[in-house]
Amino acid sequence: MNTPTQPIIAIADDNPLACEVLTALLADLYEVRAFRSGQAVLAGLAQDRVDLVLLDVAMPGLDGYKTCQALRKDGTHADVPVIFLSAHSLLEDRLRGYAAGGDDYLVKPYDHDELLAKIDLAIESQRQKRRLARDVAELSNAASLTAEMMGEVGVVLEFHRALADCTTPAAIAQAVLAALGRLGLEGCVQLASRGTTMAHSAAGEASALEVSLLEYLASQKSARILTLGHNLGFAFGSVTLLVRCLAWAEAPDASETADAMGRARDNVALIVDGAVDRLRALEAEQDARQLVGARDLIATTRTVLMDLESIERELHRELDGVFEALRHEFEMHFPRLGLTAAQEDSLAEILSRQHARGLAVLEQGRAAEARLHRLVEQLEQAPPGA
Repeated sequence: MNTPTQPIIAIADDNPLACEVLTALLADLYEVRAFRSGQAVLAGLAQDRVDLVLLDVAMPGLDGYKTCQALRKDGTHADVPVIFLSAHSLLEDRLRGYAAGGDDYLVKPYDHDELLAKIDLAIESQRQKRRLARDVAELSNAASLTAEMMGEVGVVLEFHRALADCTTPAAIAQAVLAALGRLGLEGCVQLASRGTTMAHSAAGEASALEVSLLEYLASQKSARILTLGHNLGFAFGSVTLLVRCLAWAEAPDASETADAMGRARDNVALIVDGAVDRLRALEAEQDARQLVGARDLIATTRTVLMDLESIERELHRELDGVFEALRHEFEMHFPRLGLTAAQEDSLAEILSRQHARGLAVLEQGRAAEARLHRLVEQLEQAPPGA
């Protein structure tokens, strides 16, 4: 009893009795199609797909050899196994069968078990060839996909290496857009740093529409990656990117499109992450430079304060010396001036009072120096970035 899973065999023999014998022999194991000529089997196979063909060699009109040659030229049946059945056993006949593209040659009268064994072997061999061909095709596709993916990974790695040479936000933006181009993508990018925002596209400054779309993405808090029609949006805080009009959006193969978009999403996310990290590094380098400048200024201020303290001490000594000399001069000239004791005391009191005022002015300078000292100490103890 035939089942749908049975292999299909076509028989071509102009001898009705031979066809009936073969059909009876094969009917329990295979689904059989019987034809009486080469032309008939070719016409029948044009409407059907078979797993093996048994060809009688000596047929009128189109003989077995020419029928096999015609099958081999047919793209649909070019790989179907063909076994010749012939009463001719000469080497020349076998060579003709080989040249026509046959897979085996059996001489009449043949052993039925041998024929069944050859049929099974030919069908199984063909199945293995087809499986191998599918495996090779799948491996080839996988290799092509792997090569494509490796190329994309190379773009991402090269972008991260190039970031080390980016010393400005504008350079980072250009590196991002260049990496997109190498991935076969295009878009626009916005960077925000230290209160300054800049937006670029491959053509230069972003257009007003691009800026508005980037600002919309930057305002979204629900997700970092958004699908906007055929566009992908990336909002990673300080870096916002819009990849527009994805080329594969209208590709016929939905699964390949989904895979390509998934890889693009992952690769571009890595690029944006790298841009964010480099932007932070630039800001940290700027902070470090400012910190070094502040430290230098603090050190210079401390040196100046030390010089001021030295000058203040010297002024204090000179002021004491000046007032002491004045007092001595006055005391020496008091007798010649004819001043009364009260007048002498009054002048001495004036000198003392002015001396005290001078010392008070110096003390105010010392108080200011002390405040500056405390400020310098606080700045020196402050943590970086405070």
